[in-house]
Amino acid sequence: MEKEYFAHESSYIDEGAEIGAGTRIWHFCHIQKGAVIGRDCSLGQNVNIGCNVRIGNGVRIQNNVSVYEGVELEDKVFCGPSCVFTNVTIPRAGFPVNGNYTRTLVKEGASLGANCTIVCGHTVGKCAMIAAGAVVTHDVGDYALMAGVPARQTGWVCECGKKLGRDLRCSCGRVYRLSGGVLSQAAAEEAAHPSVKDSGTAGKMLAGRLRIIYEDKWLIVVDKKYGLPTISTGKSGELTAYSILYDHVARASRGGRVFIVHRLDRDTSGLLVFAKDEQTKFMLQEDWNSNVLERGYTAVVEGRPEKPDGRIVSWLKENPKSLKMSSSPYDNGGKEAITEYHLVSSRNGLSLVDIKLETGRKNQIRVQFSAMGHPVAGDRKYDAATNPFGRLALHAGSLSFRHPRTGEVLSFSSPAPFRL
Repeated sequence: MEKEYFAHESSYIDEGAEIGAGTRIWHFCHIQKGAVIGRDCSLGQNVNIGCNVRIGNGVRIQNNVSVYEGVELEDKVFCGPSCVFTNVTIPRAGFPVNGNYTRTLVKEGASLGANCTIVCGHTVGKCAMIAAGAVVTHDVGDYALMAGVPARQTGWVCECGKKLGRDLRCSCGRVYRLSGGVLSQAAAEEAAHPSVKDSGTAGKMLAGRLRIIYEDKWLIVVDKKYGLPTISTGKSGELTAYSILYDHVARASRGGRVFIVHRLDRDTSGLLVFAKDEQTKFMLQEDWNSNVLERGYTAVVEGRPEKPDGRIVSWLKENPKSLKMSSSPYDNGGKEAITEYHLVSSRNGLSLVDIKLETGRKNQIRVQFSAMGHPVAGDRKYDAATNPFGRLALHAGSLSFRHPRTGEVLSFSSPAPFRL
């Protein structure tokens, strides 16, 4: 019977190996007994497929690769030149494992770069991309982009292989959503019509201190006035953004609740997000840096920054007695804080600045600008000498984030209640 696959005459195929139709096996390969190779695969030169290995359809294995027993490659996996698989966690010539190999799974559509190493016992997720030379030492999620030694995630990739931007939309037309740290493709109807239904409460003022900007069945976005704490400081009967929204949701739905996602300082005004169920809260907080695309502030600071545009990187620590934060330009064991700013205008010894946060640390803007010698006007805690507006001149004016339930990008703005 004529073979339905091609194998170069220099290659060896053991009895008992199964090879699918349309597969091509090039020079100096060895396919060992019990191996199963699917249809339309391509094996380059000097490829070794171990006993009982399972390889799916449409797999591409480049030159000088050994796929050892215990490894499984699902459909359309790409293995770059000289990539390495292991199947024993502690290799010792004097202590053979006698066939007790550790399993490794590479899921459908994943790509393994040249000279990378996949340490046994782990799973490489669907359509994941492993950079050349990376060493994978733990499980890799679907669509994850991994690089380095040991490999760490540096982003996400589309099924087509292109790196995804922050909106998780690929130029090929595919759209993704991130939920609980897991990336998946959005359904066709969701990608085409991703919007969620607003509850119709937008614009409603609560207790004279909090205006609803957006509300649906999962979350609420509000505009908070200055002087209102996000949560209680321990005083009995204290009015807070949380208590106001708790009453609002409880009146609208029996058993309704709200959950805090992030906070604004008492004297900072602007945009806040609350979740209406615990799962949505966890989904937002767990992937906060991925979900939040922009957090913008407007501030009036004392003096004029030396550079009209700047990026502040420092490490923040809290004094446990004074509860005041300090900023260090060097890593002192504190939390790294990154802030970008743009000088809008200056007048009468004050400057209006637009600010973007890359991180969200306690009092981040206030302590970093104070450390620069330009404290926020009205901020006595951080050494401001002026108070031209009778309040802290800091406002959370823009917020853009990916809806944790639908993947839709929501963007909101609130004009600053002060200006120069």
